[in-house]
Amino acid sequence: MPPLKPPAQAEDDGIASAVRTSQVAEHASALTFSALGSASIAAFVAWALHGLVVTGALAAWGTALLLLLAVRLDLLRRYRAAATTPEAQAPWLLRFRLGIFLSGVIWGSAALLPMIDRQQALAVLTIALAGLSTAALVLGHFDRLAGALFALPAALPITLRVLAEDHPPAPAVLMGVAVALLLGLYGIFAAERHWRQRLALAAARRDEQRSLAAAQESEALLRLIFDHVDEGLLVAGADMRVRTMNPRFSEITRLDPSLGAPGTPVRELLAAQARAGRLGGGDPEAAVERWMALLRDGGHGRSVRRLPDGRTVELRRNPTPDGGFVAVALDITQRDAAETALAEKQRMLALLLDNTAQGFWFIDNALRTTDANPAMCRMLGIERHELLGRTVWEFVDEDQAGILREQMRRREAGEASLYEIRLRRADGSPLWCMNQGTPICDSDGGKIGAIGLFSDIGELRQATELQRRTSRLLEEKSRLLEATLESLPQGVLTLDEQGRTAAWNRRLVEITGVPEELLRSRPALGEFVRWQIDHGGVGPAPGELDPTAREPIEAALRGDLDALPTRYQRTGADGRTLQIETYRSRGGPVVRTFTDITDALHAEQALRESESRFRSLADAAPALVVVCDADGRPEWVNQRWQDFTGCSGADALAEPWDARVHADDQAACHAAFDGARPEARSFAAEYRLRRADGRWGWIAETGVPRRTPDGVLQGWIRHGWDITARKAAEAALIAARDDAERANRAKSEFLSRMSHELRTPLNAVLGFGQLLESDPAEPLTPLQQQRVQQVLRGGRHLLSLIDQVLDLAGIDGGTLGVRLEAVDAAAAVAEACRLVQALAAERGVQLQPPPAPPPGHVLADPVRLRQVLTGLLGNAIQYNQRGGTVSVAWRDDGTRLRLEVRDDGPGIAAADQRRIFKAFERLDGARAATGGAGVGLALAKWLVEAMHGRIGVDSAPGLGSNFWVSLERSSADAGAAAAPARRTVLYVEDNTVNQMLMEAMLARRPEIELLLADDAESGLALAVSARPALVLLDIQLPDADGFELLRRLRERPETQAVPVVAVSADAMPERIAAARAAGFVDYLTKPLEQARLLEAIDRVLDAA
Repeated sequence: MPPLKPPAQAEDDGIASAVRTSQVAEHASALTFSALGSASIAAFVAWALHGLVVTGALAAWGTALLLLLAVRLDLLRRYRAAATTPEAQAPWLLRFRLGIFLSGVIWGSAALLPMIDRQQALAVLTIALAGLSTAALVLGHFDRLAGALFALPAALPITLRVLAEDHPPAPAVLMGVAVALLLGLYGIFAAERHWRQRLALAAARRDEQRSLAAAQESEALLRLIFDHVDEGLLVAGADMRVRTMNPRFSEITRLDPSLGAPGTPVRELLAAQARAGRLGGGDPEAAVERWMALLRDGGHGRSVRRLPDGRTVELRRNPTPDGGFVAVALDITQRDAAETALAEKQRMLALLLDNTAQGFWFIDNALRTTDANPAMCRMLGIERHELLGRTVWEFVDEDQAGILREQMRRREAGEASLYEIRLRRADGSPLWCMNQGTPICDSDGGKIGAIGLFSDIGELRQATELQRRTSRLLEEKSRLLEATLESLPQGVLTLDEQGRTAAWNRRLVEITGVPEELLRSRPALGEFVRWQIDHGGVGPAPGELDPTAREPIEAALRGDLDALPTRYQRTGADGRTLQIETYRSRGGPVVRTFTDITDALHAEQALRESESRFRSLADAAPALVVVCDADGRPEWVNQRWQDFTGCSGADALAEPWDARVHADDQAACHAAFDGARPEARSFAAEYRLRRADGRWGWIAETGVPRRTPDGVLQGWIRHGWDITARKAAEAALIAARDDAERANRAKSEFLSRMSHELRTPLNAVLGFGQLLESDPAEPLTPLQQQRVQQVLRGGRHLLSLIDQVLDLAGIDGGTLGVRLEAVDAAAAVAEACRLVQALAAERGVQLQPPPAPPPGHVLADPVRLRQVLTGLLGNAIQYNQRGGTVSVAWRDDGTRLRLEVRDDGPGIAAADQRRIFKAFERLDGARAATGGAGVGLALAKWLVEAMHGRIGVDSAPGLGSNFWVSLERSSADAGAAAAPARRTVLYVEDNTVNQMLMEAMLARRPEIELLLADDAESGLALAVSARPALVLLDIQLPDADGFELLRRLRERPETQAVPVVAVSADAMPERIAAARAAGFVDYLTKPLEQARLLEAIDRVLDAA
């Protein structure tokens, strides 16, 4: 049904439709006249423009106008042939207007024709187009838009063309145009007034016709409604007489229709009803009076009566303006029954909602809560009044919001289904629900909300998850059991209560050779054994079994499974020995395992033979070997131990293991063993053990853990060595060290005295020699001058020898040091060359100037560097040949600068090159040619190494020598720096001789402060307090090994970052690999090489 329009709009639409119909009719009637007039005027204009406009363009313009006129006439023909319903008028009006517009365009295009005489042509066109435009506006009064559609395109081009002309148009033209416009305006106003009068008259006639038709239609509709409405209607006037009554009123009230005739008193109707008992019980007359009083009351009234026939009737009284009333009778029997049924249903529904365990959640289209039953409130943990008005989103977490959106989308698309969702209770706890959403619609089918039926499935999910996990666990255990069964090295056979095969593994088939086809047939035990007997699996016959197993086996074959022996062995025809074990469960299956112990028996025999060989080797070993258990109790001692102690093996096993250890050494032995026990690692100890002759002998013992193949600790194998002689040698070495220290002190004192004694007279010699050389009062003769210079040269040489000897003494005494700073290497070389220039001239050796060095500085002591360079250059000059050359060269590798001093001397043999850097070593050939004490190069080597440099020589006999010095690069911008900070190195070593050796090797590192510790405890304490830059750690310590001390150092925050280098006499590759894996940064093996030691220390300290 189309939507109804408001009356005003419907009226306007009707007028507009009438106007369009009138406009189309006017266009149709005027089109023929308009076409003829337009053609006539066009012919006149064409005649008037002949000669004024280009003929071809004028002809084309005329042709276009005639074609348009033909089209418009064809449009008129089609309009008259078509239906002329009001709805079809709008398209025809548009077509007529379009033709008029195109006609105006063609007439306006005449202003664009190429003109020969513009003034005359424009005058003709101006008058013609002004007249046509005015005529269009006047004659088109019935459609002003159509007139404008012609006048605007027709007049606009000529107006623009005239205004664009340089000369104004002729006055006559302007006058003609003005007259045409005035006449046009008058005609427009007159046509407008005429048109409005026509519209008003048409509207008045239409309104009158519509009013009459509406009245008639309303009366007919009212009568139709009155006669067929479902309610009974009775209209009475103020005189209480019936005006009209519809048939339905008599049907409902069972009133005689004749009483409803107009003019019948209402009292008669009531009396008839009262006599029929339809006004209630009691006196009929009184009932009539009561009802008459109610009807005269003048207000609204309502009464419900149950009639004798069982129907329920509702009577309503509505007053009318003239003092009468309208009585409405309704048969509400069905409605009353429906309302009663509905109330009962609502009561039952409310009872159901209040007592059901499922939650009902009512929401509107905005997802706001409109209602919820108690179960829903309990599930959400919230009161009903607190839930009302809150949205569903307040009870859904973000990760579940997507599920709800997807279900809402599916519900809108008609795809809603049952789904799971996790809600959030008011206290924040999760609530897993199953929801079925159903839309709620109004009577028109529009969705006004939804109801969600929520079921708490938390326990169901838990049970499902538990069942899933249980099932997965059972499957996993089943797989594990099957995998375990298949991976067992034993064959497994399971027999059910009837003694038939129930299960087996693949290993059983491999060991016994029983085919799987037989096992799949579930044979009884007797069949299984019989197959083995037939195929030699149990030897020639069961009778060859051990009697303790034969009788039970024969009983089992007879069906008595309980008689199966628990364990027995049998050997088959192939020589393999199987061990069969039987396991029973009460009332359950019997499990038999088959283990091939052939290899195990052979291994036991081999083990016994190996143990015999071990004992033989251990007895023959030079070490004292003790095999003890995990608690240290001896289990076996070798013959060497018995010979050393004079104690038999039985006595050794009967007494404590430390019974023969010196009382002063027992605590250290126990500490070493107790420290190794928790982690089952090796230990070492040195102690005194009583010998067979009653004297004490020193033993160096190492304990190595012994384990089973699967890694379980069984005990230790302790092997000790007789180090009594070494201990005596150590004591002698300590005494020798003391003697050497005393001798060194005596040497230093002697050198100090000799230096003083030699320098005093040498001071006089040099001093007076210089006075003689430079005395201007008594100048010397040339011969005297030469002799004095020889004296001075010899004195200075002697002073140099004294200084070198004192420097060596300072090295030995630890008093000679260097002060490192950034030194300009080029300046140092130039200064040294200057100092030896006179010696080179004297020797007849050419000293070539050094080349320009690479830019930068070296780290050195400037005084000592000059001393080293002067010594190398002096040696190169002294040991050179007359006429030879001495040159200086540089090499730069980026981090170090190498200085080379080359000469043309006799060269040095490879065997002699190893001697020249030792103190007081001089070569035989050189000793005859030059003087010297042989300490210069030894002193130079010590000084260069003290400056963290290296010195060496490349030479061959007859090819000269190349002495080189390599020093570290230093930034010149760093400026002079103080001597490097002393670095502390801690050496943990229990051997005094090794401590003395380390002190001697580090004597050439004055920047290193060496700390010593005798055991692990003191070493740990000293490391925590002193915070050394490096720890040198002996692996074998009396109270703990080096690995244990390293672990304890790493556990302390003060020492966990200190690098540790292992020092050990154990050079086995696996030991070195284990140390590096444990965290030692390096591993040095004894006896120590000084160069290797210093290189390792420098590398670790530089990295730190």
